[in-house]
Amino acid sequence: MQNSSLNTMTDLDLVITSLQSKIEKLILLHKTHEEENTKLLFEKNKDINTIEWQDRRIKELEKLNFEIQDSARLSVERSSDSSENKEKINKLVNEIDECLALLNK
Repeated sequence: MQNSSLNTMTDLDLVITSLQSKIEKLILLHKTHEEENTKLLFEKNKDINTIEWQDRRIKELEKLNFEIQDSARLSVERSSDSSENKEKINKLVNEIDECLALLNK
């Protein structure tokens, strides 16, 4: 009977040792996953900050782009107005020249 109980004890010891080994592996795996999770959370927060900065920068650039386009449009309008004004002045000068020529006759 002692032999049988020794066998049972040895079997129990083997089961316990196996379970302890498995538990240690699980603990190590859990610790590894926690570290990886912490690393990923850090990277996620860093990416969120980058995206927020990029969104602000995009808005700034869109505003600047609008201002540049508006300035360019005004510049073209002024240039066009200036050309039109030069034409009007030239016509008026020609009319004055014609009137002076008629007066001198």
